[in-house]
Amino acid sequence: MRLPQYKSTKTLKLSLTLILFTAATFNLKAQTCTKAFHIVVLGSSTAYGDGASSGHSWVALYTSYLKNINQNYIVDNLAVPGTTT
Repeated sequence: MRLPQYKSTKTLKLSLTLILFTAATFNLKAQTCTKAFHIVVLGSSTAYGDGASSGHSWVALYTSYLKNINQNYIVDNLAVPGTTT
C-alpha cells in the first residue's frame, strides 16, 4: 500500500484532523434495542450441534458472541438433526 506524499506538515496535520473527526463523528456502535431481537437458525445436525460438546456448537458460540454485544439478542435454533435429503 502506498501512502500519499504531503508537501507540508500543515497538509498532513489537516488530513489527520479530518480523519480523526470523521472517525469520531461516525463512530458505529452495537445496536441498542430494548425489545428482544430474534435470530433464527435453520439447518441440519451441524446447526443442531451434533458432534459438538455441550455449549460448543457453532450456534452456541454465535449466541454467546451476540450476547456479549447485546443482551437482547435471542437465537432460536430450529435445526433438525438426523434427517437426510
